[in-house]
Amino acid sequence: GSRVAAGPSRQGLACQCAGVTHAELDEAIACDPDADVTSLGAALGCGLQCGTCIPAIREALGEVAWFAATAVPVAITHASDAEGLQRLIFRVEIALREQGSYPPVLPGQHIVLRARVGKELVERTYTVVAQDRAGRKLTVAIRRKPGGKFTPWLLEATEDDSPRALEVSVPGGRALGCGGRRPDVFFAAGVGVTPAVAMANGLPPNATMHVHYSVSGRDDAAFLPEFDACSSAQPAFSYSLRDTSIGGRVPRRSI
Repeated sequence: GSRVAAGPSRQGLACQCAGVTHAELDEAIACDPDADVTSLGAALGCGLQCGTCIPAIREALGEVAWFAATAVPVAITHASDAEGLQRLIFRVEIALREQGSYPPVLPGQHIVLRARVGKELVERTYTVVAQDRAGRKLTVAIRRKPGGKFTPWLLEATEDDSPRALEVSVPGGRALGCGGRRPDVFFAAGVGVTPAVAMANGLPPNATMHVHYSVSGRDDAAFLPEFDACSSAQPAFSYSLRDTSIGGRVPRRSI
């Protein structure tokens, strides 16, 4: 990406997953003038798991790390928990506000969303389930957590129904799927189905894939229309829905 003036060095961990500090990141970059996100991942292990540290890595490299965007959430499930609290899953459409180069998202990759909630700058990582490059839009799915910092702010309706303003990082993490080299079998539950949706949306014509999707009840099942459309378009794609309130969870011995 294009280089910009790097910000001041920060303290503490840059990558929680690999335990890489900002100081270690800065040192690796100072020792390798050609360093990039990929080479730093290979050398230090950062940026390879959840993707949350990708903006910090890009900032350390002096690259553009954040893109201004707006988000519009729409509930796509209807389930409530045992106390009657809504645990809805929302489809969140994210529109990039500025023209410029935003990279293609590979199936299963993550983005980081950042927003100021009250006085705090909050970052959260989500899997991209679809991308419209021409329309400069990204789609994620998020389950509302009543006690959370980010999801109530993002998912609760505003008084004037205006989109939420936030920032979005470039995608990070490894791509999923075998690309047709062998069948893909994906076990998912609840909102954890999002990587499978991303894989189905980007399934190569020659690929075979089956999704075993467990939910606590049919009202908690998300993206079934997308799976049905993929089944119609791709004969080698299939999915099964397991209602654990009726059939119980998948036994470990059967996996």
